[in-house]
Amino acid sequence: MHAPDTPTSLSLPVVSVDRLLDTTGSPLATPHLHPEAAEALLKLAERAPRGAAMQLEFTVPEADGHRTDEVRHALQSHFQQIDGELTHRLHSILRQGRVAAIVGLVFVAAVLAMVQIITRIESLNYTHAAVESLTIIAWVALWRPAELLLYDHWPVRRQRQLARRLAQARITLRAR
Repeated sequence: MHAPDTPTSLSLPVVSVDRLLDTTGSPLATPHLHPEAAEALLKLAERAPRGAAMQLEFTVPEADGHRTDEVRHALQSHFQQIDGELTHRLHSILRQGRVAAIVGLVFVAAVLAMVQIITRIESLNYTHAAVESLTIIAWVALWRPAELLLYDHWPVRRQRQLARRLAQARITLRAR
C-alpha cells in the first residue's frame, strides 16, 4: 500500500529540455510539452497508485539543469489543458446520456402503450409474439442511455484525474 502523502516518483530521461518542450519550429509563443513526452508521462502515471501525489524527475543534460521553472510551466499548462478538454468530454457524455435516457424512456412508454393495445386485441394469431418482440425492443432502447450513464464516463474520469495529478506534480531536473 502506498502512503497518500508520499509522492510517487516518475522518472523520464530526455535528450534536452528543448526537445521535451518542443520549442523548435513551434508556432506557439510559449514552449509546450512534446506529444511523445506527454504520452510517456501518461503511461508512467497510469501505473502509479491511485490518488498518490506525483513527483516527476527528468534526466537532462547538465546545461539544462536550471530550466525547472520552464518545464514546470509547460507541463502544468499542457495537463491543465488536457483536464479542461476531458472535463468538457465528460460533461458531453453525461449530457448525451440524459438526453438518450429521456428519449429512451419516451420510446419505452410508447411501445408499452402499444403492447397494452395489442393485448386487448385477442383475435390476432400472433399477439403473444408481437407483445414479446415489442417488449424486448422497448428495453433494448434503454441500452445506450444505461451504457452512457453507467460506464462510458469512467475512463474519461480516470484520464482527467491523471491529467490533474500530472499538472500538480512536483518537477525536478537531474543533470546527467
